[in-house]
Amino acid sequence: MKHAKSLISQADYYPKDGDQLWCVFDCDDNKDSELQAAISYSEKHGYKIAYSNPAFEYWYLLHFEKRNGYLKDSATIIDILKNKGYLENYGKSVDVFEELQEHQPEAIQYAKERVERLTRDQVAVICRDSNPVTTVYELVEFLNSKRT
Repeated sequence: MKHAKSLISQADYYPKDGDQLWCVFDCDDNKDSELQAAISYSEKHGYKIAYSNPAFEYWYLLHFEKRNGYLKDSATIIDILKNKGYLENYGKSVDVFEELQEHQPEAIQYAKERVERLTRDQVAVICRDSNPVTTVYELVEFLNSKRT
């Protein structure tokens, strides 16, 4: 979050004109206290969060299947993506936008349903216990709303 703040100081950023800053991050090895600190910092500075637990690749997986069971880490998800033939050539630096685009509505729906379930079960979305979850759909919906 602090890195985002330093980047803003180097660019034109006008939140009063509708500019938004999004911080995209995974749960990784962060403790709940660190995740809470990120939430507090983002709220204080008006940043938005797109969070994934355990990894960003969970967002990709939701383009192909609804998965609500515990996922160990990004390697586990990447194995599923490759072994099921969803993204056979996936790599961290591979552009998969075209392969995901047609499945985006399903991914958004599945992600929303998972967040709703966690909320119903009174589990904080941005915490270690939320595995699996992603709020990347909120960023995607925002970006989609800006397309002309």
